[in-house]
Amino acid sequence: MARSRQLKLVQELLQIDEWETFEVKRAACNPRKLLEPLCALANNNRGTLVIGVEDPAKAIGEERLIGMSENPDNISTSPN
Repeated sequence: MARSRQLKLVQELLQIDEWETFEVKRAACNPRKLLEPLCALANNNRGTLVIGVEDPAKAIGEERLIGMSENPDNISTSPN
């Protein structure tokens, strides 16, 4: 994906409010905290979970971007 398209996608993600089919979690969250939103999205039969973005109530704009370097243990090295 070209860098300009990546930047556009990030900017679009930052504009979306969380709701029943869109959830964001910071990268440093406990992986167990991902289970509830994943189950809710699965029960809804659709949705998007974005990891590496802070809740809009806790940060604004690009300050919401929380990189994977915040908690490297959350990065999977498994090919599956």
